[in-house]
Amino acid sequence: VPCMLLQVNSYDQWDRQRVLGYGYMNLPLTPGFTDKTVMTWRPALSQVGKMRSFFIGGTPELRDLTFAGIPTSCQGPLSRYGFSSESSGSVRVRSHCIVQGPKPALPKDNKPARDTLKAGAQAVADATHGSRHGREAVLSRARKAKDDERLESKRAEAHATRTRSRE
Repeated sequence: VPCMLLQVNSYDQWDRQRVLGYGYMNLPLTPGFTDKTVMTWRPALSQVGKMRSFFIGGTPELRDLTFAGIPTSCQGPLSRYGFSSESSGSVRVRSHCIVQGPKPALPKDNKPARDTLKAGAQAVADATHGSRHGREAVLSRARKAKDDERLESKRAEAHATRTRSRE
């Protein structure tokens, strides 16, 4: 199952970067919109670690971000014995997912697939050819109408000029 790993960072008032939390979210296998809330956690600090973080800055970080999620090699229950953590809030993740499937299997002789491909290509060519002729006909009629308007306006101008010159 595809997984998105999250690391939430921020800057403190002295412009020092710190990690606020880690989390993970399994990505859906179906296309569409997803709106999930991911709970985050961070390594718990001892009293000395909290004072060090306050005065010196910084926070402990994971060496490997994949530790934030469930490893793919994990078969049974996950044990992080000796590792203490604390909750650090949640992150709302809104996403749209697109799924791409594998190519369909072709028959051994490839003949039916080739015929189907040719028929599909011919159908697309016919549709394109027909629409092209249809589009050209519409454009031709539009050009002819515009030319007729120009010719009519020139005739009207010529008639107006002749009428003025007679007066």
